[in-house]
Amino acid sequence: FKSMNQQFIDSHEFFTCSQKIKCTVCEGPSEASHQRIILQTKAIKKKALSRKEPKGGKLQPGTWTTGVVESVQPMQISMRLKYNIRARLHITELAEDIDLADLAFGKEMKVRILGWHSIESSHFRHFEVSTRKDTELTGPVLDVDGNEVEQGKEVVGIVQGVEENYLWVVFSRNVRGRLHVLDSASDFAQLKDFQKRFQYGEKIQCKITKADEDLRNIDLTLKKEGKKKKISAGDVLCGAVTNVSE
Repeated sequence: FKSMNQQFIDSHEFFTCSQKIKCTVCEGPSEASHQRIILQTKAIKKKALSRKEPKGGKLQPGTWTTGVVESVQPMQISMRLKYNIRARLHITELAEDIDLADLAFGKEMKVRILGWHSIESSHFRHFEVSTRKDTELTGPVLDVDGNEVEQGKEVVGIVQGVEENYLWVVFSRNVRGRLHVLDSASDFAQLKDFQKRFQYGEKIQCKITKADEDLRNIDLTLKKEGKKKKISAGDVLCGAVTNVSE
């Protein structure tokens, strides 16, 4: 991108969607420009090209700042912060008084910096942000209601995906659990409607039956605890077919 003072600049660093700018038409639509209009902006001052941070404080974990919504997806909101820094607001980091349906392109909102995105495969480095006040920057992982995520605990999560025999539930931006169809209800009659019972984005409460130390593998249940019956020869049991092989 070249401005009228013949400076080559990174357009992503100095311009944002919906920003108003003044341009001069240099060339009309043509085959060479693929029927596009060629524009030039007014001169950009050298001061604007400085990479030094303006006054107002650094963006660092724990600080609050204003973000602008750029896109809304089922499980996350892409935002733009000051200094033109990208940010991701995961659905589990939405405060209870904020409805995902009310968020739209261009909406401004206060967010808290949690840290840089930890996924190394990302093409663009960006901040993880939150609108919740109870999210810990360090320490135990908390679910969407502020409960500690650990084995044996009742936790609240959001349905991320419904498969034939499994339900995926997210508790935080980096932690999710798996609910098997047989653990989704105590009543066998409800198992056949497994995929219809849960909706994408629905909030549910479940119990963690198994979790490894780094919370990468978590098993869940919705069954009510009761007295376990000893299985003996001749008992009639109920179950669900999960695989048919030759």
